[in-house]
Amino acid sequence: MDLKLLLQYPKAVQVLLAALQKSPASLPKLEKLLPPEIPAAALLSAMEQAGFLTKTGSRYVLQQEALEQMQQFLQLYAAVQNQQAEQDFTHFLAAQREAETQHAMLVTELAFFESVVSGNSDTVHLLYTPLGGKGYGELSRDPLRNLKYHLVITISMLTRYCIQGGMPQEEAFNLSDLYIQRTDTAVSEAQIHVLHYQAIQDFTGKMRRLQDNTRYSPLVLKAMDYISIHLHSRIFLQDVADAAAVSAPHLSRLFQAEVHLSISEYIAIKKVEAAKNLLQYTEHTAASISSLLSFSSQSYFIKVFQKYVGMTPKEYRKQFRDSTHF
Repeated sequence: MDLKLLLQYPKAVQVLLAALQKSPASLPKLEKLLPPEIPAAALLSAMEQAGFLTKTGSRYVLQQEALEQMQQFLQLYAAVQNQQAEQDFTHFLAAQREAETQHAMLVTELAFFESVVSGNSDTVHLLYTPLGGKGYGELSRDPLRNLKYHLVITISMLTRYCIQGGMPQEEAFNLSDLYIQRTDTAVSEAQIHVLHYQAIQDFTGKMRRLQDNTRYSPLVLKAMDYISIHLHSRIFLQDVADAAAVSAPHLSRLFQAEVHLSISEYIAIKKVEAAKNLLQYTEHTAASISSLLSFSSQSYFIKVFQKYVGMTPKEYRKQFRDSTHF
């Protein structure tokens, strides 16, 4: 199925669907409904491959049971393209909930995309959920097609959020086109899952480099990368210096000059940020989080958390959940 072609001409597809909903029609008749520059034959062929149409003799016949799914998908994609994604996606979620279909919480959804824009790979990893799992609606009864639809929507959302976050439009749309093309040619669910993860990592990485490259030297960026990767371990200054291939004293001076924090303070802040995410989006206890982030003890974790947040982990979790309850 040429998914990219259908998404390139959503209005033309809607016109064809509306005409065929009234009665079967031949290619010449349908071509008259569209401007000459629109590839009507290619669109009809793509729709036939997707299972929305069948061809009987010279006439195309609409598969009525697939009409609602196709229209729903096109409307949702169009909303994303028109940068009305947040509002329309919220309406879509509400409609699906009324149909007793459970979807990912909007708060978590928005936090995920905001984490991508900020280049926060730790939070992105925490909030990442595989396509088609708990919280995803059914856009098609065909499992592979359903995953493709969800991935295209995710890619489009990533593109718009990252453009708003400062990524050059040409770079964002080129990246979007690349992953939509790969989605179109994927032949298995496993390929879609890999593409989903790769797209998220790609957008997140580019956003982080976009922000960091304007502020920090390569040595400091190497140190930050090491800290981010090893956040769940005990991190020692010498290990960070070894990763950056410089002496510990030199790295400490450079880091302090550029970031205006000592390396130990930066590590503590990043661990606290990770702890805040765990408190917001998981049921881990303070003891469990302390262990996950390799604090020396639960009491020390609470002390550090309170220093940077101004409240205990328990108080923070309660405040967050009270503020997002709806």
